[in-house]
Amino acid sequence: MNNVYFAKKLLEISEMKNKTRKLSIKKVKEKLKKRINKFRRYRFYVNGRVLDVGTGSGIDLLALFSISPKIEVVGVDISKKALKFARDILPKDETHLVQADVTSLPFIKETFSAVNVSYMLHHHPPKLLRRIIGNLTAILRQNGIMLINEPSVESEADALREEIYTLKYDLKNYLKVRRKASSTDTQSHLYSLVSIFDYDTMYPSLLKQILLENDLKIEHFEIITEKFDREEAKKLIATIKMQIKRSDIPNYEKVYLLDKSNALDEKLKLIDPAGDQSIVFKVKKTTRTLKERK
Repeated sequence: MNNVYFAKKLLEISEMKNKTRKLSIKKVKEKLKKRINKFRRYRFYVNGRVLDVGTGSGIDLLALFSISPKIEVVGVDISKKALKFARDILPKDETHLVQADVTSLPFIKETFSAVNVSYMLHHHPPKLLRRIIGNLTAILRQNGIMLINEPSVESEADALREEIYTLKYDLKNYLKVRRKASSTDTQSHLYSLVSIFDYDTMYPSLLKQILLENDLKIEHFEIITEKFDREEAKKLIATIKMQIKRSDIPNYEKVYLLDKSNALDEKLKLIDPAGDQSIVFKVKKTTRTLKERK
């Protein structure tokens, strides 16, 4: 890991802190039914000690308690603020919350009978992804189950082409901006703003390969396409317009960006956008991995 990764992690913690401020128990409960249905759909009925990686607000753990009340859970997140929120909504006696980074988990081998991973892996490059899956496999007991749910792409081929050309053109622009970014703080924010430093595209084929490398048996794989919420999109565009109007950028920039936002409204009336896609892997640890056998 290098300075870019650490700088992005610090920004991620700060962003999570801001998101947590906007959370409420009401909002969590609104999403709870969907999470419960997800675990039931994939028959993720667990017993014993369960690890939830990237706990955030604690909604997945709350859902697990709803369908498997006789469990002991450990939630891990890098954000202290998020864990504090989770602490307030989860059963206290059966819940243990740990602030830690997923690349370096503080648990001994074969500690958990089940592991839940939700919308966290796609932020990591393949090298770290392999380390994370290897570590999770090691702390999973024999015959333990891991459920992975991550955002995905409709076409891996199209996504890869876009990544290659985006890197080519954005790198050129970044190098121009980078020369003018003298302070460390400015540089750190560029890592968050410029797409060449992102690892946000999850390729099912790559994740499948890494799971198989760790001797994990794939019991279920599914690609899910969610229905696009047009009303939510309208509200989002309206919010964007308000942010532009209230900003302190020059007026000609406001006019340009508002025109662009109005164009989005026009396109939304004509086009039915595709919904978000995600993937689900349900895997089982049936044998000791090669690393553990050595």
